[in-house]
Amino acid sequence: MPPLNQVFGEAVFAVGHLPIPLPMLDFYGKLGAAHLHTTVNASNLGYLPCVRVCSALAWKPGVYRLDITNTDFAYGAGVQLEIGHVGVRLEYERVSVKSGNPDLLSLGSTWTF
Repeated sequence: MPPLNQVFGEAVFAVGHLPIPLPMLDFYGKLGAAHLHTTVNASNLGYLPCVRVCSALAWKPGVYRLDITNTDFAYGAGVQLEIGHVGVRLEYERVSVKSGNPDLLSLGSTWTF
């Protein structure tokens, strides 16, 4: 069975804008919480290239499943350029969890009507 890894979640943020005197440019920060769910399915067939060293680690053939759910602190920042009804955003988000700190850098667009 090939490894199957899934990570999905939801986040809620409060967003604050910095008041700067540039009419088309916005800087903002985000604070909130994220609910992440991670699932990993993997199998170990017992084939190891380092038989002497790795056999001491007690690796045994089998199927393994990991299922973790976390709700933790999340934060981010971004910049937005608005020209008329169209906006372009560059944004960074990060979630602080015990098993690692997943982060995201995204480029998106908005249309206001």
